[in-house]
Amino acid sequence: MQEDPRIAVARFVFERENRGISIFVFLAAAGIFLDVWDLTAFSFVISPFVSVFAPTSMMKALAVTSANIGAVAGAILGGALTDRLGRRSMFIYSMLIFVATAFLQALSTSVVEFTVFRAIMGFGLGADVATGFSYIYEFASSGQRRNFYSLWGYAFSVTAIVAVLTTLAALTFHTGYNLIWRIPFILGGVFAAVIIILRFALPESPIWLAYRGRYSRVRAALESAYGSVPDGIPEHDMPAAGPDIVKKFREVFARGRNRVLGFAISMNVIVGVVSWGFVFYITYSLTSLGITSYAGALVFDLFIFGSAFAGSYLSPYLAGRIGSKWGSVIPSAGIVAALFLSLLAVQGIIPLISFVPIAAAILFLEYLGPMSYNAIVNHAYPSSVRGSVNGVNYMVNKVVEAATGFMGGTYAFFVVTAVNASFVLLCTVAAIVLGSNVILLNPVTVEKDGLAAETA
Repeated sequence: MQEDPRIAVARFVFERENRGISIFVFLAAAGIFLDVWDLTAFSFVISPFVSVFAPTSMMKALAVTSANIGAVAGAILGGALTDRLGRRSMFIYSMLIFVATAFLQALSTSVVEFTVFRAIMGFGLGADVATGFSYIYEFASSGQRRNFYSLWGYAFSVTAIVAVLTTLAALTFHTGYNLIWRIPFILGGVFAAVIIILRFALPESPIWLAYRGRYSRVRAALESAYGSVPDGIPEHDMPAAGPDIVKKFREVFARGRNRVLGFAISMNVIVGVVSWGFVFYITYSLTSLGITSYAGALVFDLFIFGSAFAGSYLSPYLAGRIGSKWGSVIPSAGIVAALFLSLLAVQGIIPLISFVPIAAAILFLEYLGPMSYNAIVNHAYPSSVRGSVNGVNYMVNKVVEAATGFMGGTYAFFVVTAVNASFVLLCTVAAIVLGSNVILLNPVTVEKDGLAAETA
């Protein structure tokens, strides 16, 4: 019996090395880098931003979290639309939104203007990240997939270091506070504009095209990426109905996969809590707690965010040795301990300067384990619902980040960190209960199961 051509395409992709995967990943992951750039670069210039606009604590918190609020809608809607319209099309639309609003943020003359533009930018960013992970995991072989276990971690650490160096350079050249906070948004807009142009050269995901019956384009996409086309792929299109979005969301929460999704969401919540409830305010905390000057805080940031790179580098090795469950859970437990240690530093029970290595340890542990949540869902879900599940997963992340980022800008450091540590502890316990070693799953089998569910 001849294999279903949709599975034949998936098998070919997952069993064959993609020669140009590095370029594909770079262009597809641009939204991830921009999300991280937005987080880290704005956190490094939050002090100048506050000095220029003097917002209330409530308005400051809203300005910070508005991108996450917009990303909630962008992730859930963009995730569904990328399953319906295609990965490549969503790449273009979402990045156009980001480019326009990045420059509008830089030109803002009030906190209200900035907040509105930032929320719209977040919508485009949420849609782009959900699309990016879907695209990457549909062009990587089983072996190459392991290389992307730490993708977000690498994006975060490298981008953060570049953002710190950019801010230090601006400070060195005595850039005024009214300009220095605008620089990250200008640079982000320029980078995104270049990415749009380059993305036009990307082929559409052959697996997505196969699910839509567009086999003439499947053959062209495979030829472009791999230099050959497997036997059994039709030469003519076989039009298929567009996906039923409601049915796809039911598949996302199907009983057979809900433990994996629950485990990923547990890790997701930890990342959201730590990234925006703690990490976003590290530079601000270093100065407001009296540990160092603004310039000194930026120098400390190089060490702190460099530790994230180390965690990212070690993450796939840890998961490969002890599995994705314990490779995520053990570092999460370490984060709980480190967060409580930071409270002791702030209270003067241990030296205040110890806050710096403690913050570095928190970032190291976060990128050693919990940040792998995107790899977890993309290993466990088939291409037929990959966009939707990435949308749901990223939406959860942005809801948590919006809530913790708002809380971090409104309440005292001690209260926020105590609450954050409690949430991380609860999620670590949940992950122990729900944990699944998804790196052992065969992606072709996952595709077959997804196709069977779709045709049932």
